[in-house]
Amino acid sequence: MRSELSDQDQIFPPLTILFLLLFTLLVSGFLGAGAIFGLAYLQGSPYEDIVAQLSFSTSRNARDLMRVFISINHLSTFILPPLFVAILLYRRAWAPFLSLHRRPATIDQALGNLQIVVAMPLAQLTCWLNQQQPLPDWMIDMEDSTNDLLKNLLISNRPYELLFNLLVVAILPALGEEMVFRGVLQKQLARWAGRGHLAIWLAATIFSAFHLQFEGFIPRLLLGALLGYLLYWTKNLWVPIFAHFINNAVQVIALYLYQHEWTSYNPDETEEVSWGLSIFSLILLLLIGSRLYGRYRSRYAQTEPPDTAGE
Repeated sequence: MRSELSDQDQIFPPLTILFLLLFTLLVSGFLGAGAIFGLAYLQGSPYEDIVAQLSFSTSRNARDLMRVFISINHLSTFILPPLFVAILLYRRAWAPFLSLHRRPATIDQALGNLQIVVAMPLAQLTCWLNQQQPLPDWMIDMEDSTNDLLKNLLISNRPYELLFNLLVVAILPALGEEMVFRGVLQKQLARWAGRGHLAIWLAATIFSAFHLQFEGFIPRLLLGALLGYLLYWTKNLWVPIFAHFINNAVQVIALYLYQHEWTSYNPDETEEVSWGLSIFSLILLLLIGSRLYGRYRSRYAQTEPPDTAGE
């Protein structure tokens, strides 16, 4: 069984791969939407009614149904399409194509996870700054509607709801979004443009725009870039996958603790962070990044590091 990509495996042009991914995303997303609407019909309520019910109430039944719907959406939109493209084009070498074929070095994963954690105060500051920017009314209305839906979705009155939220908000997005935006998009943009850093920021911009949450566009852009550099430096998609999971899981758990009055910190409220703490966060972020970059350079001490974002 082949476990590595050879030079022969690179014959597929990057734009062809990206077009195939986009086509697969549309088809799979359409089938997933059909499954969601069909399941809603079997439950006796149109999908729109369930969404409306969740937006204006705290019904546990509506929450559970929406979690199932979101899980189906993640599977059909993010997880299955990149896997299909990888297996279709590269057969048994699908895992190397997605940079999933190796177990990450412990130090790389630890540094990647730590970098996500120390970046949180800086991320909160950029989120606050982003929210100070004026937005058109239609963007504000869309943002408010999305926030109301998420707020009710993440209510966890029972332990299983916390686990369900971790699956829907942390595990599935970390796997699927990293495979799409870093495992395929970023790497193929790097092959097409020949510039890894450009590919990282282009993929991060598309990643942030895809979420359609304008008040969080800048922090999500920076998160995407950070995850992109984790792949670039380690050549292993598991590193950004686990880091992405930690970023999302911390927020879900923090909200759960707040809901049960085990902490006074409310992650739903974006408050201005002190500049001193943010600067300290930035310094730690750069120090950890320099360590990862140093490890990256040492791997190519005898050769010029490839200017590809994860190849």
